[in-house]
Parts: sequence; C-alpha cells; structure tokens
Amino acid sequence: MKFIKEVANGSYKTNLFGANGTEITVKNSKNNIVGMGKANSDGSFSIPVENDNFYSVEINFKSKKAERKLSKDNLNNLEVDLGRFQGEEILGQ
Repeated sequence: MKFIKEVANGSYKTNLFGANGTEITVKNSKNNIVGMGKANSDGSFSIPVENDNFYSVEINFKSKKAERKLSKDNLNNLEVDLGRFQGEEILGQ
C-alpha cells in the first residue's frame, strides 16, 4: 500500500493508504455490470462506463467490501474508508 496523506480525525491523526489491487465493479441504474477494474498503488482507478444517470460502485479489498451509489455528476468524487485491518494499531492507547 502507498501512503497518501495524514488527516486529523477528532483527537488523533489517521494515515491514509491507497489500496493497491482493490477490485471495483460498476453497475448502471438497471443493476447491470458496465465496468470492472482494479485500483493502482495510490488507490485511484479509471473505468470507462456507458452514460447513465446513476451508478452503483462496489469496492472489494481483502476482507472488506463497500458499495456506494453515485450520480453521474459525482463519479469523480468517490472516496471510501474501509476501516482498520488486522495488524494495524492505534498509537497512544
């Protein structure tokens, strides 16, 4: 995983990493798969899709899964936090 940035999260800071190899599936408003791909080392991805008003984006990384509904106007603004993984720790506790 590649370090992306550190963000303030309440009283502690969180380091964000890109999830290299994350599998992404995009479905259209009729729930048909219109694109599939994988994220690169910084967690970004680009999947060309047919024009539609709404999309469902399914993200799979290791044991974590998330799904987001997006309008065509928000396709470039997807950010997903999949939480902590085994082996990670919160320092100072």
